[in-house]
Amino acid sequence: MTKTFIGAGVLALPYCFAIAGLGLSITGSIIIGFITYYCLKSLLDIADDMPDANDISLQKLVYDVLGRGAMISAEASILIMQIGACIGILIFANQFLNHAVCQYQFYSLCNNVAFQLLLTLAIIVPLTFVNNLKYFAGPSMLAIFLVFISMAAQTLYNVELIQSGTHVHVDLSSKLTEFNFSTIPLFFGVANYAFEGVGVLFSIRASMETPRSLPSLLKVQVLYMSILYILFSAITYIAQGNKVPEIVLLSLPTSNGFYLMIPILYVVSSLLGYPVHMYPPTAIIESSRLLRYKLFDETGTCKNPSLRYTIRLMIIAVMLLVVYLSKSFYLFINFLGSFIFTYLEFLLPMVMYNKHFAGRMTRLRKMTNYFI
Repeated sequence: MTKTFIGAGVLALPYCFAIAGLGLSITGSIIIGFITYYCLKSLLDIADDMPDANDISLQKLVYDVLGRGAMISAEASILIMQIGACIGILIFANQFLNHAVCQYQFYSLCNNVAFQLLLTLAIIVPLTFVNNLKYFAGPSMLAIFLVFISMAAQTLYNVELIQSGTHVHVDLSSKLTEFNFSTIPLFFGVANYAFEGVGVLFSIRASMETPRSLPSLLKVQVLYMSILYILFSAITYIAQGNKVPEIVLLSLPTSNGFYLMIPILYVVSSLLGYPVHMYPPTAIIESSRLLRYKLFDETGTCKNPSLRYTIRLMIIAVMLLVVYLSKSFYLFINFLGSFIFTYLEFLLPMVMYNKHFAGRMTRLRKMTNYFI
């Protein structure tokens, strides 16, 4: 669950805090955290109210409540969202790789797109051939560990900067009152992206021994993620001011061997989490009407592995094309958060809840749903 939330988005949050101001960013993070929990909890309430509560996916839930058209829109959104999350990971990995080789004056590799893409392929293609999500439980736990090490190291560096710059303490009170309202669109999308959890919410739910306990887990999850995001981003902004880069780990000094290793660890952790993000869209594509019967027999066994893996490699090719064309990591994830995540995580759950529980909810609940 933690790996679902913490991904590439947290790398851009400090930059958001820098452009939006501490006051707006802290307030906005709390609001978005609350709405995220409220909307995901609403989805789980609908699922728990279904006859087949223990065996349900997000797509099936949308189909049961809103019909086939809404289900197709949800599947398309999940497809774009999860593939987009993977693209975000790959953009970061490629930008850091280029940053490192240029810093160390490997001029033949600096800005060498072919080298970056080939190295990326060498890492992610083998992961594409794994079909069972359970094999990534261990790597996902390792990835979480590496993510927290990276965030702790960045915070350590920020504290060192704060201790060496006395002017920061003088400006702190004024920073807390910064509300740059014109930058709300630039903050909102990235914050949405950072809090995204709907993509694999029902995959996690299906793997639980007691699925009905997920709302309690979700509440704790969103609470500590909100605290973690705010502290991490605020300390970074206080330490670096408006010099925070789009990808915060690129602010670490490459002259220090320890700090150089941190972005490398984050790249590794992100790539370990890559299969978890790719699992939902791959399942959607392979179970579509166009491909289902070409790939699987009546028992669900794959009968055409060559076609299956060719399709997966084609998806990777499209992803790498987008990585190559994307000039800004921050604007890419902001677009996804503003567009896809808003629809799938906020709008759709509220529409579904109002329809499913029509006549069974309080007026206050109905007004709150419409307000969101």
